[in-house]
Parts: sequence; C-alpha cells; structure tokens
Amino acid sequence: RANETAIERGVNVEHYKAMLAKTNARISLLTGGAGPSGDGDGLEAELRRLAEAGDAQAGCELGRTLMELGEAAEAVKWMRWAAEEKGFPPAMLLLGSWYSD
Repeated sequence: RANETAIERGVNVEHYKAMLAKTNARISLLTGGAGPSGDGDGLEAELRRLAEAGDAQAGCELGRTLMELGEAAEAVKWMRWAAEEKGFPPAMLLLGSWYSD
C-alpha cells in the first residue's frame, strides 16, 4: 500500500476528480477547444506535451498539478521554467508563494 496513490487508496477522490475536471477544462482552453489528444496517456501527459512544445500556461498548470500530486521537485522545475524562461506572471506568483511557505 505504500506505493499506492491517494486515489488508489480512496483518499480525497472527489478532490482529485474535481482537479482533473478543472485541468481538462484548462487543456481545452489551451488547445482552442480541442481537448486532450486522446492518446490515452492522461491529462498530466497532455500538459507535459504542451509544456514541452513551449506553452508557458501548460507548464504552469503542469507545475501546479505535480505539486498537488506531491511531486515537488518536478513541480518547481516546470513552474520555474514558466516563470523565468517564459515570463508567465501566474507562474511567478505561484512560485513566489511556494518559496514563501
């Protein structure tokens, strides 16, 4: 059980469902309504694909999603990329709040 995710253990399932729905809506916004690519890899993979293609908002959302999933090091990497390399103001704000906590 130690390697199970919170969802697999049934912890905060509704929270994660809401988070995924919100992320899906953001992906639709980022892709002009196209939504996830449908390759079956999931929303995190879709955000990563968009971020790797240079989309600062997707990088910020990926960072936020990873932080919510407990992957802090990877989250900070993407948030710093969106903030520092892309100059994306929401990423700057979130990154600053993470460092102040």
